[in-house]
Amino acid sequence: MLGQVYWRALQFPIITLRLCSIYGPWQNPERLIPMTILKSLRNEQIPVYGTGDIIREWLYLCDCIRAIFAVLEKGKPGDVYNIGSGERFQVIDILKQILKILDKPETLIKFVPDRPGHEKRFAICSEKIKNKTGWTPTTKFESGLKSTIEWNLNNRNWLFKKLFYYEDLWSKLYRED
Repeated sequence: MLGQVYWRALQFPIITLRLCSIYGPWQNPERLIPMTILKSLRNEQIPVYGTGDIIREWLYLCDCIRAIFAVLEKGKPGDVYNIGSGERFQVIDILKQILKILDKPETLIKFVPDRPGHEKRFAICSEKIKNKTGWTPTTKFESGLKSTIEWNLNNRNWLFKKLFYYEDLWSKLYRED
């Protein structure tokens, strides 16, 4: 909103992007997909808020980068562009896909109390960016997820180095009291 104020008041060339959930290589394990991969590799419990029925829209990182460049090239200052894939899944289904790919048991899933005010569904309409710039996502979730898992498996040292930063955070976020 501050960017929009600068645009309206000063004609400062601001373009606002609203993104859905992004996943892919180099994502810190504070986020759902790399956290699930990391904890699965360590055979640790994977915390899931509530029943895991929360729905998110997912976009592969490379598609997100292409969208940003499309807006930089063809977007209009002052405009707002939503960037999404249209691919929406329940969190529990994503966890099960990851566990299946890694050949890990679903018993690693541990349900924890939901956060207060946790939105149950997050989806975005990307028609404007598609119509104004011609951008569309090209990576289907299933292939992007497999690629993300493969990247994490090939970069375990990087992934496990991040563990130090997140163990304390996870113990506070997913406690059961």
